[in-house]
Amino acid sequence: MNMKHSIFEEINFDSNHIAVKCGDLHLSYRQLERRVLGVSRYFKTINANGIVTVLDNCIEWVIIDLACQSLGITFVPLPPFFTSSQINSALSKTSINTIFVAKNHQEINEFGFYESHETVTELEAIICLQNDGKIMAEMPRYTSKITFTSGSTGSPKGVCLSSENQLVVAKSIIEVVAIEQPKHLCILPLSTLLENIAGVYAPLISGGTVSLVSAEMRGLLGSSKINANQLLSCISMNQPNSLILVPELLLLLVNAAENGWVVPTSLKFIAVGGSKVSSELLRRAKGINLPVYQGYGLSECSSVVALSTLKNNKLGAVGKVLPHIQISIQDNEIIIKGNTFLGYLGDKTSWYQKQFHSGDLGFIDDDGYCMVNGREKNLIISSYGRNISPEWVESYFLQQGSTGGDLFQQCFVFGDAKPFCVALFYLFDSSTPSKVIEQAVYRINQKLPDYAQIKNWLVLQHPLSNEKGFLTENNRPKRLFIEQHFRSQFDILAQSVFQSFPIKKSSFNKLSNTVILNNEISHSKTMNEGVSQ
Repeated sequence: MNMKHSIFEEINFDSNHIAVKCGDLHLSYRQLERRVLGVSRYFKTINANGIVTVLDNCIEWVIIDLACQSLGITFVPLPPFFTSSQINSALSKTSINTIFVAKNHQEINEFGFYESHETVTELEAIICLQNDGKIMAEMPRYTSKITFTSGSTGSPKGVCLSSENQLVVAKSIIEVVAIEQPKHLCILPLSTLLENIAGVYAPLISGGTVSLVSAEMRGLLGSSKINANQLLSCISMNQPNSLILVPELLLLLVNAAENGWVVPTSLKFIAVGGSKVSSELLRRAKGINLPVYQGYGLSECSSVVALSTLKNNKLGAVGKVLPHIQISIQDNEIIIKGNTFLGYLGDKTSWYQKQFHSGDLGFIDDDGYCMVNGREKNLIISSYGRNISPEWVESYFLQQGSTGGDLFQQCFVFGDAKPFCVALFYLFDSSTPSKVIEQAVYRINQKLPDYAQIKNWLVLQHPLSNEKGFLTENNRPKRLFIEQHFRSQFDILAQSVFQSFPIKKSSFNKLSNTVILNNEISHSKTMNEGVSQ
């Protein structure tokens, strides 16, 4: 595949067609190029060694990204829902000297950043913070972007990607999706690598239009709360050709369409990924003619690895492998070759590997479709696509000397492919009032990112033991066995609010009458606490 060096060089800016729009601001390709070049000159003026952003979806985000591409400097987009400790962790690992934040963002001063007095018209809506003493951390050669996962623990892992890593994926997506000059509405945060590559790069290289809407206007609150009617209205108003969704957002659309929401006729391609998607949900989507196509990807492979399309779509499969890579199966694990990342920031042993062990279990069927069966390790991937280490969350509840450690004798966290985490608790004192448990869970949750918080739980009358097969001989949980045993209870505890609370048909297009739906369903307290082991 003959390609130029960067995404910036791959875009044809010689056009008056609208490239990016956000609210009343619409930029043609020519106007976008002028702004990108102006910001590139500005970055040179302020001696930026790289750029970090903590921004909502906006035109400035795209301009900064492309300006970094044009200069060949490293871009580190952080999700706006990251906690302060996660942001600071990322900043300390990269040691980049320039960060852009929204004007309403709390000041980041833990590492000596100060507000730069230099400014540029193209970025006047956001704030530039700098630190003169920053010497960039050592990273793999040709690192163009560092994408931080949501972090299975409180310390996110930095995945280093070259411009070529990203460009080859964007090119493959263009080839297999085959929508001419697509109109794409970015629903996920642009800091999500999938939305960045498939939702910005691919449409711009194709000569299409990227629509950007603030989190509030598209109904996304934090990492896992949704104003359903606002999101539906946003989609209806923008009339996009394509969307990228996580399973929980797909469920919202399917429920809405089944209850009367009129799906825009403009929609041609809805990609869904980030976590497992149930076959039943895909059947429901097909039954109402939603153009849904499941995919599979990893940050370490510049996001998309396999994708279903109009020509290649099989229920239960995540599609066929994209043309630029190869997959092999070793001991049921998916091994990927051909376009892997440069390595993890700060881990030289991971640099320049020619293949990547995904940790996902699966196979390629006789028809060439990729099937993914689950994770080799314990990692929870929520239906919002967030990575969560259950041991990390459990440690907060079991920490001795804390409120949790004095209350919870056992804690087991689950939530794979669910909208939020749930827990099994066994208490030191079985007579503890429900109110005390609620207060303790609330206090501990405040120490965790919202996507890793325990939203519902089950209090057991008896501890889980190795005699009953729930624990290994050294008292480690047999998570698969526990999950299978309590499956029906977990399904109730983690039931999506979109199933519990029907969307009001009358409010689909009435922004003033929206009802915020979130995942904080009422706690079951001691629900089914009499379950015998």
